Amino acid sequence: MKDLALIFDMDGTMLDNYAYHLKAWKEFFARHGISLSEEQYKKKYAGLDSESTIRAAMGDDLSDEQVAAYRDEKEQTYRNLIAPDIHPVKGLMPLLQA
Repeated sequence: MKDLALIFDMDGTMLDNYAYHLKAWKEFFARHGISLSEEQYKKKYAGLDSESTIRAAMGDDLSDEQVAAYRDEKEQTYRNLIAPDIHPVKGLMPLLQA
């Protein structure tokens, strides 16, 4: 029998976490005076990495250090929101055990 290796992207594959990322972005932007609806997020930022989202929303003139600090702030917000509710997607554990 051959060995098998699988690689998973966590977001949406191992965890259903879209709503948590959206809420984290909304909270992050609100702290910085930017209003964000789900529709705006989907149209402008869905699929972008954090750095690109921050630059698109807050300006390309930000320093790399400021973007990194904002990214870390948003990620901490996300972690705080999702921590009490981390559950693998249905079927993941049996798949991993197999």
